[in-house]
Amino acid sequence: MTVSSSGSLCGHPGDTGNDKGVGKYCVTQGDCGNNGSAAICTTAVPARMTFFCTISCPVNPAADFCGTAAHCQCDTSAGGCGCVPDACTVGLDI
Repeated sequence: MTVSSSGSLCGHPGDTGNDKGVGKYCVTQGDCGNNGSAAICTTAVPARMTFFCTISCPVNPAADFCGTAAHCQCDTSAGGCGCVPDACTVGLDI
């Protein structure tokens, strides 16, 4: 199956991510390898049109858990919480 970032709600070619790697552009899990703490590519949640590396986070984590310009966002339909770049929450409808 080919995954395309066309129409992505968050994550575009060239996005480098923050100090923890959150927000780096990815299409596959391998794209998040050697990316600090953010080793999960959001394409693993097929219902979302997002293409960025993230970190699984607990509900109400420490303020700096997700790194610079990112926060923990919980989504019960996806079954958990993950770090999301602040610039990406518009349009995600979470």
